[in-house]
Amino acid sequence: MHQYLAAPLPDNQTVSRPFHPCPGSGQPLLMVRAGAPTEAALEHAGNLLDAAYHVARQGADGEAGLMVHALWAVMHLVECANAVIESTIGGPCANDETA
Repeated sequence: MHQYLAAPLPDNQTVSRPFHPCPGSGQPLLMVRAGAPTEAALEHAGNLLDAAYHVARQGADGEAGLMVHALWAVMHLVECANAVIESTIGGPCANDETA
């Protein structure tokens, strides 16, 4: 279970949240930018999770070869949604190695 490092957020805006380590360097390749309204960020996270659900559903109903691609897509969508959510609560998970 993740433990979140909650901190007060200024003006209900996201904080910067790097994620997705770049192969070879370990440095984060992507980042949620600071300053977005939290309501908009959470709506976007919901859209990412909805897309992940539908990709997983289609992958489960498809051929075995398509399932591998669907799983990778779901993994990346969920990772993005998680980073967006963490940016709205003030920081990364306490046990997240990419933070």
